[in-house]
Amino acid sequence: MNTKRRAVEVLEMFKADGYTLDDLIELMRQLENLPVAKGSAKKKMSDAEADDMALKKRVTGLLQKLGFLVNHKGYQYVRAALIKGYKDPSLLEHITKGLYPELAKEFNTTPIRVERNMRLAIEAAWNRSQFEILHPYFGHTYNFDRNKPTNSEFIAKIVDKFLTEDGK
Repeated sequence: MNTKRRAVEVLEMFKADGYTLDDLIELMRQLENLPVAKGSAKKKMSDAEADDMALKKRVTGLLQKLGFLVNHKGYQYVRAALIKGYKDPSLLEHITKGLYPELAKEFNTTPIRVERNMRLAIEAAWNRSQFEILHPYFGHTYNFDRNKPTNSEFIAKIVDKFLTEDGK
């Protein structure tokens, strides 16, 4: 099997497990700096790295379940916002002045574009998703036929649900 075809297969496996190309690039960077042990090129992850990876997989799985399309720019922003909000819930108090600029800097764009793309991704997923999937996260607080949550409400509800489930 040629190298290029094998690389494509590995990339497809990563995508199927909910990882992005950025995750694969980060893994490759980490592997470059590892001393290779006899018979093994595996690195043991630290607890913090394992927790970060588990959180990213959890958020990615939920967003896909809710109907987010990974090709929306807003998907990446929503995912990053949920992860940052989980790690530092105080960011949720000032989304416009704190979280959007932080995401814009991370993704090399503007806060206005971050807000707009998140809003469009949430709206598209909301319209695509079913009541049974949305209800556990949004309960009776929304008229599911008409109203979608704001970006702030969406992020806060999901982060709160995760924090509550984790006993934090």
